[in-house]
Amino acid sequence: KLMDPSGTTVLNTLSDTLAPAQKNFATLDLTGYLLTNRGLWLSLGTLIGVIAFLRFRFAFDMTKVWSKQRLRQNQVDLQQLPLTAIKTPKVARPFDRKIRVAQTWIMALGGFMELLRSPLGLAIPALAVYSFVLIPNLSAGPMDVAILPTTERIVLYMNSSSLQVFVCLMISIYAGQLVWRERDTRLSEIADVVPFPDGLIVLSKFGSLALLIIALQFALMISGVALQLTAHYSQPDLGVYIGARFGFTLVELLTFAAVAMALHVFILQKYVGHLAVILVYVYSVIAPRLGVEHKLLIFGSDTGLSGSSFYNQSAFLMPWILYKSYWAGWAFLFMIAAKHLWVRGRESGFKMRTKTALKGLRLSGLVFGGFAIVLCAGSVVFYNTNALNSYTTQSEGIEGRASYERLYRRYNSTPQPLLTGVTLNIEFYPLEREALVKGVYVLKNITNRSIDSIHVEPATGVETDQIQFSRYS
Repeated sequence: KLMDPSGTTVLNTLSDTLAPAQKNFATLDLTGYLLTNRGLWLSLGTLIGVIAFLRFRFAFDMTKVWSKQRLRQNQVDLQQLPLTAIKTPKVARPFDRKIRVAQTWIMALGGFMELLRSPLGLAIPALAVYSFVLIPNLSAGPMDVAILPTTERIVLYMNSSSLQVFVCLMISIYAGQLVWRERDTRLSEIADVVPFPDGLIVLSKFGSLALLIIALQFALMISGVALQLTAHYSQPDLGVYIGARFGFTLVELLTFAAVAMALHVFILQKYVGHLAVILVYVYSVIAPRLGVEHKLLIFGSDTGLSGSSFYNQSAFLMPWILYKSYWAGWAFLFMIAAKHLWVRGRESGFKMRTKTALKGLRLSGLVFGGFAIVLCAGSVVFYNTNALNSYTTQSEGIEGRASYERLYRRYNSTPQPLLTGVTLNIEFYPLEREALVKGVYVLKNITNRSIDSIHVEPATGVETDQIQFSRYS
């Protein structure tokens, strides 16, 4: 409870102890775990803010560079060196597709290794340690009793907002560092004359970011396995870890990373770019509370991936693929825009970059391909959501329940029998995603009044074919 920076774990625990009627009138007291949690994280945030304020400078002090002594040792008097002729070898300079792929991979790997060896690379093991400490707090059962740490549960808690907010912040920091690397070191004008196309540069930087995300997934997987072993759970399922961390979760993080990198390219201020990326993540979390509930309007949203022992995840896989194809199409379009708006040279004005980008976008077949993916996947999702099925917003659902209560409130005091026994015969058909239920309910009148009617409420989403009543003397 104390390791959750958002405080939602404490609020959810409090919500579980209240009845539905109590939630409408209960007041939130700033005591106990909630007070301790908020005090801890507010104090930590204040401390970090004060340290950042005191250490902030508009200049970089070279006298404090750790490698200054090494640089002095490597200084050589050029006048003492003998002059020798330099022979420039003749080499072939092809620029075919094979060379471009090799260049992209070398640049992506170089950017990845540079960030991994830098102080920013410590964020990956730090997040792994944080998840190792956080997940036991999130998975505590009733009365703080630890639940069985199965692999499915560990993977589920790794996708909680308490951890994902730091993952998205890390992606934003890495994306900004990659985009601004040459400009921060005042080497952009030298790097801009290198005969590499803008698309190759953007793609290589995105490749570095993707490798960093993969390294993070590997660290989180190790953290999850270590957590299970320390809890004396000796059956970690590596297949589930690989499928979740390097499959479903990786796709979601890569689409977010593409948008984060594009925003850093669009915005010519690194820290404003960080703010824009954080706002995109915050919007995806709180959009339903703002009245935006359709998943086609919330970046990265989908129907989720559930499963069971009967049909695994096959029933939910196709909707998930459609949603991710839709958002991958948008991410692809963002990357194309980043390629055409990439800053090269001294002209960095957004107006001039936009004017130049529009000329390239008109002739780009990739733009039409990206829009085709978005339109096709979005149309299929919208048709299945709003045409084939009844789409109900949260406000409409609340109004429907209120109308139901107003309509049937008059039967609140009508005597009804007590359910005293149940016998069910359930047949599962996994391939058809159906279940046939037949059963007998034993009802007993425990009141002193005769009952002339029995109220039956069929479950939503279930076809109730036949109900028969019989009475034995």
